[in-house]
Amino acid sequence: MNSNFPLIGISGPTASGKSDLAVELAIDLNAEIINVDSVQLYSGLDIGSGKITAKEMKGIRHHLLSSFEPNQEIDAWSFTSLARNKIEEVSRRGKASILAGGSGLYLQSVIHGLIDDTAVSEQVKAKFEARSKSLLHEHGEQYFALELHRWLEEIDPVSAAEIQPADRARTGRAILCFLETGSSIRELQLKHANQSVYSSEGKPFLVIALLPEREELYKKINIRVVSMWESGLVEEVEAILEKYPNCKQLSAVGYRHAAQFISGEMSKAQAVEEMQKDTRRLAKRQLTWWRNQPSKLGWNYIDIGPSEGLEPSSICDISALIGERFGSEMAVENFLKGFLEKGSGEDLSGQVFFLPFTNVKL
Repeated sequence: MNSNFPLIGISGPTASGKSDLAVELAIDLNAEIINVDSVQLYSGLDIGSGKITAKEMKGIRHHLLSSFEPNQEIDAWSFTSLARNKIEEVSRRGKASILAGGSGLYLQSVIHGLIDDTAVSEQVKAKFEARSKSLLHEHGEQYFALELHRWLEEIDPVSAAEIQPADRARTGRAILCFLETGSSIRELQLKHANQSVYSSEGKPFLVIALLPEREELYKKINIRVVSMWESGLVEEVEAILEKYPNCKQLSAVGYRHAAQFISGEMSKAQAVEEMQKDTRRLAKRQLTWWRNQPSKLGWNYIDIGPSEGLEPSSICDISALIGERFGSEMAVENFLKGFLEKGSGEDLSGQVFFLPFTNVKL
């Protein structure tokens, strides 16, 4: 990549306010936003994925959002290439890029690239194909991706926590990698992280992670799920099923619950309750990832201190805390602009800075 700009990533668990913060920062920084949510890549998957609306975008240009049909499969390799091309495109317009979304692996892949996990023996491929055919025969096409993901959870829970059940390609690759090497694909990716694109090209990367208190986040998730059903989640899934009867993306959290209600497998009350439960589980896995993985990736942890009551809705809230870490010689409200322009006065070459905002009000 030859982008002249450092990058800013905004991530965290589902329902933590990533999209709103990204828009506010993009307005202040004259930036554009690149989606790094693996479900929001697809058109028609709007309500159940919590996709930002045109009104909420406030005129900020978004990329890799609703860019593919639900019957297409976009894996991490393809996404990495697409995202890096978009970064270059945005840079040529004289703007910075903000990567926003809940997939830590997608964000990591842009920074560090991905390992080559394609060398798999014929014996392992045969074992994988035999088990896959058995799962497909037993559970059918609609639930095959979910059962494949459960297999991954059994052998490699670390990788399973980062991969959406609907992402059959990534799930399959993670299983093959474990069967071939006996190691988690995540562990191999962490070793590979030292060959960071940003390290080799001397570009800094700032990651802002919103990590709300768990109980508050769970309350918001429960309310949000009910709102999704009231806003037309069932109709959204019916429209997808009509066009793509065996759509693999409907294995994602939320969509599979509505599909099970439509098929008569669950009552509405049961589907809503299960969706709330599974979304909370997803959020818990995401919180765990963000609290454990950055240090293993060698990202520079910035201790910004307690942020009780912080509502990170503007650049000033965040830059004030960041400014305390980097010193008062620079106006704190200009920290992020300074980061993009000249690295805030410090040598930030080839470094990844990680800012975990905890105790965030929702």
